[in-house]
Amino acid sequence: MFRRALEAGFRLLRPVINRNGRNGIRSGAHSSYSSHENVVLQKTSKQPENFKTFFFSLWLRNTSRVSHVRLGNPIFSQMVRNRRNPTSLFLAFVGFTYLGENENGKSRSDSCSFKEQQLHPCLQDMLQKTEMNIPEKPFNHNGKSLKDYHIKERLGKASCNSAVYAAEINGEQPEQYAIKMLHNYRTNSKSVSLTKAFSKELAILSSNEETQNIRDELGYTNLQDHYNVIKILGHFSDDTPEFYDAKESYPAALPSRLNPGGYGRNRTKFFVMQKFPGTLQDYISKHKDNLDTRKSIALLTQLLECLLHLYNKKVAHRDLKNDNILVDDNADGLPHSVVTDFDCALAEREIGFDMPYETDETSKGGNWLHMAPEIAFAKPGRGKKLDYSRSDEWAAGALAYEMFGQKHPFDDPNLKKESYEVTELPELKGAPKAIQRLVKELLQRHPNDRPDISLAATICQLLLWKPCMVHSKEAVSRWLEQETWTLRFDLLKYQFNEEEIPVEKQILLTFLRRASIDETMKAIEWLNQRETED
Repeated sequence: MFRRALEAGFRLLRPVINRNGRNGIRSGAHSSYSSHENVVLQKTSKQPENFKTFFFSLWLRNTSRVSHVRLGNPIFSQMVRNRRNPTSLFLAFVGFTYLGENENGKSRSDSCSFKEQQLHPCLQDMLQKTEMNIPEKPFNHNGKSLKDYHIKERLGKASCNSAVYAAEINGEQPEQYAIKMLHNYRTNSKSVSLTKAFSKELAILSSNEETQNIRDELGYTNLQDHYNVIKILGHFSDDTPEFYDAKESYPAALPSRLNPGGYGRNRTKFFVMQKFPGTLQDYISKHKDNLDTRKSIALLTQLLECLLHLYNKKVAHRDLKNDNILVDDNADGLPHSVVTDFDCALAEREIGFDMPYETDETSKGGNWLHMAPEIAFAKPGRGKKLDYSRSDEWAAGALAYEMFGQKHPFDDPNLKKESYEVTELPELKGAPKAIQRLVKELLQRHPNDRPDISLAATICQLLLWKPCMVHSKEAVSRWLEQETWTLRFDLLKYQFNEEEIPVEKQILLTFLRRASIDETMKAIEWLNQRETED
């Protein structure tokens, strides 16, 4: 069926192509064409196989603004006439690229060099520039108050810093959100003061224009949207409430008007966030007797993709643990996970990963159990710095044990964090051998011995999608191209039907948007080498 659809798309433009192929594409090329495209343009009549590359590059650049191209070109005219049917145009492009045949019936790809067929970067550019997610229902959460929401059950554990509750918007469809109430112990009740006092997580996770001023003033890095990072949808200030479990769960955070022994202030800050059913800890407890190996790999893959995103932005989370990872458990597919709680994050643009550590009063981040050895045992001194560039990787390696149903390896008092060797780490039962080896490398005591986070994420992606372990760049390029245009077609279908994109497609999209042929080859070589060693 899919092939017939492609052939139908191919037939849409083939008559136009055939009529103009003898004389090439004349014209008036658009001013944004590159010199490479103009060279291809001039050679089209002599080298018809290059028409594919020319059409491909022009297709990707003009489908989003097809009405701006010059109508004198018959192919572009056909595109303009069909601009309201982008699916057929996309099929036409794919049909011509992959199903076009020459006069002898031989596939065009058979006669093209690898360099000419290397279309993956163009396809990847298409994925990166196209908004793939189904648009969320528009609602401005900024400037609201608690009376605009119906507060429901608490989500996760309350801490000394915050408590999170499920919520719905009053008078609206029962769409679920999470409202995070931050405990205010010291800041006055002015909204501006509260916003500045609780600015770090807001600046890191919220992308609206209001928070841009905070980032500029305080120098924080914004992570931008990522499938595996929690989103802050809005924020507001309001009176500190007494929710149904407040006196039992966080009495000290309440103001004296609600609890005579409390230390909280009368007003505080609230963040409106995506709602997830539970934490990684909840997910593991629920499935402890029947954890699915592929789902566990998917959870580790998403965590590493998140950390790669943080690494590229020079942000360190510093508090990765099983209740700071939220999981939406889809029984019919892969679970979706996001990293949350960036209160402890190192996200100052001027600092990057190297934080000055001249006094032991400097906070190192989260709790000691999840802290990498180079941070946990660092000593302060003049000119000393803490290097967080690979500390989150170590925490991810430890969390992998929990994802596969085992306890944190350093819960064992006999395993000394300051002096252990990876050979002393417990066996990661239930995980494929490649994951066992990868986790041990992530848990290397010395940070320089740990793999690049990008390579680690790519290894997990390959294990998740199980491609043929080929040994040539040509084959890897073809696999990436095939996966990319197939995914693009699937996403068009979901958008057209206004359907939610499945988790597995989102995970694959995260990979294909960043994947390179060279790094994919490195990951395959890593897998083949470890398989030989075993």
